[in-house]
Amino acid sequence: MDLYDILEKRQGRILDKWQDRVLSTYSPDAYRLFKHKNDPFANPVGSTLKKGLASLLDLLLGEGDVREKAVELLEDSMKVRAVQDFSPSNAVGFLFELKGVIRDQVGKDLPNLEERPDWSALDSKIDAIALAGFDVFMECRERLNRIRVNEVRNLSYKAMKRANLVCDLSEIPDDPDGETVN
Repeated sequence: MDLYDILEKRQGRILDKWQDRVLSTYSPDAYRLFKHKNDPFANPVGSTLKKGLASLLDLLLGEGDVREKAVELLEDSMKVRAVQDFSPSNAVGFLFELKGVIRDQVGKDLPNLEERPDWSALDSKIDAIALAGFDVFMECRERLNRIRVNEVRNLSYKAMKRANLVCDLSEIPDDPDGETVN
């Protein structure tokens, strides 16, 4: 039996189990909301994550190099996880959960799964997706941090300006006699 044939037959079940594992990283209340509300307006986080996982699984079961396309597919999911209080390993760790889900779903039919060359190729693809996910997550976090730093700087400047602790440099004379030097 071919591993990819089995994976395609069980793709729906694999996706459901993987989504469960990802959504279980949230609180029980959030899990229920994300799991059962399918309206993207009422549940944007759950909808984004579910759509992203489905796209990633399709990518994984396809042919060719996955890294470049994975970056694009991971963007929205990693933005969601970057604004939340996840450590980088927890934010990206859900990508590795797919290996366990596949082992659980396919292991009975292919008892020596880990020894198969097609498993090794699939395992490498999952690793490539996870590394791409880490890169995307860190880019999102860096972007957030730049936004925060700029916001603090702007707020500090405005507060100092209101307190008259800042003046426009064009108002300060360059020379003690009051003449501006150009």
